[in-house]
Amino acid sequence: MKEENQIPIDFSKPVIDKCPHCGASMKAYWHSLTPGLVKTFKKFVDTVKKKGINDVHLQGDMDLTKNEYNNFQKLRYWGLVHHVKGTKHKTGHWLITRQGGEFLRGEKPMPRKIKTFRNKIEEKSEDFVLIFDFYKSVSKTYWQTEYDIEIFQGKLI
Repeated sequence: MKEENQIPIDFSKPVIDKCPHCGASMKAYWHSLTPGLVKTFKKFVDTVKKKGINDVHLQGDMDLTKNEYNNFQKLRYWGLVHHVKGTKHKTGHWLITRQGGEFLRGEKPMPRKIKTFRNKIEEKSEDFVLIFDFYKSVSKTYWQTEYDIEIFQGKLI
């Protein structure tokens, strides 16, 4: 028996991927912590070490490929990097987070995948990885000594 207010569903039509009112995306995306992203993160940290300050402008201070530049912002889903905030708006400036340092030294595992919807984290995989999983030929001691850095008030000490 069909109720009066029930709207029939047409399963032959595709699932809506855009909001019919505002046109915003209705898709959620899974992002993986890939060897390429980890390599870009390491490149970023090496630049911070070279500058001696935890404030890097991606285009001004680094030589990133188009792919590295376009995907860099994904590192924030894992909390490895964050935009620099200050009294002046600093477009394109990023910093390493405490969590980023812990991951780099092999102290903190990260979820292999993160699901986002409209730039917000919705879900994390139960499969975790460490920096060592991406650089198997490099000893754990290397990561713990080479990246044993402290940051105080934005400067490396």
